[in-house]
Amino acid sequence: MWHMNDLETWARCKSSDFPVLKEIYLSGCKKLKNLPKMRPLVKIKIFDCPKFSHVREGQREQNLEL
Repeated sequence: MWHMNDLETWARCKSSDFPVLKEIYLSGCKKLKNLPKMRPLVKIKIFDCPKFSHVREGQREQNLEL
């Protein structure tokens, strides 16, 4: 996701949603605070998301790149 400046939360996502999603890249989401609980991801890259504070349970912190 890129430059979604007004996105604050990503809600209403079940852990069974996005069954083949393995990587997520976030950039320029100025108000986004966290990701919803979803299947474990292989890679999470976050750039220029100053309010982002954490990845919800189920995500492996060793694959998080800030």
